[in-house]
Amino acid sequence: GMLVSIRDKGHPQLRKAGVETLMRFAAKKDPEVIKGLGDLLSESDADVRNAAVEGLLLCADKNSHAVMHSIASHLQSVEGNARTSALAALSKLCDPGDTSILQIFSKLLTHKESYVREAAVQAMRTVSKKCTCKIVETGCTCLGVRTLIPVMADASADVRKVVIEALVKLGNRADKRLLECARLALKDSSMPVRQAGEAGLRTFH
Repeated sequence: GMLVSIRDKGHPQLRKAGVETLMRFAAKKDPEVIKGLGDLLSESDADVRNAAVEGLLLCADKNSHAVMHSIASHLQSVEGNARTSALAALSKLCDPGDTSILQIFSKLLTHKESYVREAAVQAMRTVSKKCTCKIVETGCTCLGVRTLIPVMADASADVRKVVIEALVKLGNRADKRLLECARLALKDSSMPVRQAGEAGLRTFH
């Protein structure tokens, strides 16, 4: 009944009450509520999707696999801001360096919408660990750095900017590819990307 009330587009007050009730249940981390919230990530109404993400965050303990699986399984089906909210939620919930979650993010780096690609880069920056590889002259093997370097060729300046910022945070100075990325950014047509490239040059030179 609670989920039905949330989906009732003809009665905004009823829907609002349903969301508030769901939030109270969510705080108790009920598995059925987690599943129900996950299903709501596919709803057409943006308010419902955003409420579902907020509810899932309330449900979740750090590294809560049930919640992360629920969010991750809907990432391809949700649209608009709900997907970027879901990415942000996942990045808050998982352990640093969680390979399975980083691979989910990496699949969105080629999404048709630039704001989704940008959100995926930001999420990778949050979850990835800083490179600690012993031998990095020929390139580190860290998933975050290795996955983000090719995204420097993205068509969107906003995406290129967050990529170079992520590489500055995660990269190892000895990795020569990162210096090349910074130099590439310095030649970019976008001033914010060039400014990020200057920070990269200071870091990697």
